[in-house]
Amino acid sequence: MLTHRQKALLRTREGTNFSLFLREDDAQERRSPLAKSLPFSRILRGFMVICWGTVWFFQGQGTANSKGVSPYQPYIKKIEAQLKTKRKDPRLLTILGRLYQKDGQPQRAKVLFLRALRYRPSYHHAQIGLARLALQKRQWRRAQRLLRGVLRRHPRLAAAWSVQAEILRAQAQNARPKQQKRLLQRSLQAYEKAIRLAPKHARYAYSYALLRLGLHQLPEAQVGFLRAVSLQPSHPCYQLGLATTERMMLRHTKQLYQRLWRWYPQCPHRLLRRIARPIWVTSVLEEAQLLRKKKQGSQAHQLLREVLRLEPKATRGYMFLAMTLYQDRQCAQARKVLHQLLSIQPNYRPAQRLLKRSDLGHCSPPRPTKR
Repeated sequence: MLTHRQKALLRTREGTNFSLFLREDDAQERRSPLAKSLPFSRILRGFMVICWGTVWFFQGQGTANSKGVSPYQPYIKKIEAQLKTKRKDPRLLTILGRLYQKDGQPQRAKVLFLRALRYRPSYHHAQIGLARLALQKRQWRRAQRLLRGVLRRHPRLAAAWSVQAEILRAQAQNARPKQQKRLLQRSLQAYEKAIRLAPKHARYAYSYALLRLGLHQLPEAQVGFLRAVSLQPSHPCYQLGLATTERMMLRHTKQLYQRLWRWYPQCPHRLLRRIARPIWVTSVLEEAQLLRKKKQGSQAHQLLREVLRLEPKATRGYMFLAMTLYQDRQCAQARKVLHQLLSIQPNYRPAQRLLKRSDLGHCSPPRPTKR
């Protein structure tokens, strides 16, 4: 006589393994001893503004590729084909709901979660899915009520603690300073709980480290990103988070510059890119300055133009390129870059002042000095 868990494992082996969408780290039955929790640092309010946002790398609106087709559609079709023969399977219904949620169709996802709960009222995956939908709609009380029920029955469920941490972090956005600090500490504790319950789940370590980075708690953020990178070394966002944290802690080095240059364009997470953008631009500007000191001005210009291609609104990149062109007596190119900058930010005074210089209108390359 097979148990319910054994039947579920057999169903996953019948075709494509879609259990990744509901991954709760099945190693919960072979738990390792609880790891020591990371120490808390003082919350720096001034840096907190960059960590706010409802964008979550693994949970958000659907994105389309260059042809306008959602990347989730092939998986949706496969699950719908399986549901034709297993219409009352709550697991397949919940997976399909998560796919629709990722694809930016929350209403269809809600219908599927409710269908799964009709066939199995205590199915915690579907309840967590409804809690995520409530989180997206900023319905904190409903999301908390759903999670309390799940955690009361399954106190060692890592996914529930992760969603709990997201709710607390979102609630802290509009809270008062004292309450904000308390909510963020509870959010960090919930992330640590999820990490201890699912130590091989890289996403929990990444979300924890990202919150630490947003609070400018760099040593703790570095530990979290190192954990995520050790579990998934080729993930661009995990690598970018680690490189950004280390660059904020250390001086400019060629190795850190190369890591930032490699991983920044590959990471699609908008929140992390927003944090990493000034660090990445600063690192590129420092590298361009070193190239200029080595009398490699053309390579420095090429590097700066590549930055502007990747980040068309990088104000400092435009200004630094214009200044280097002006110093190299390429005034026509410098004026062109400054006009591009003013078309993006019309009231940028440094660019206005540089355009008003009398020698910017007519300059030529310097003559070689006689020895």
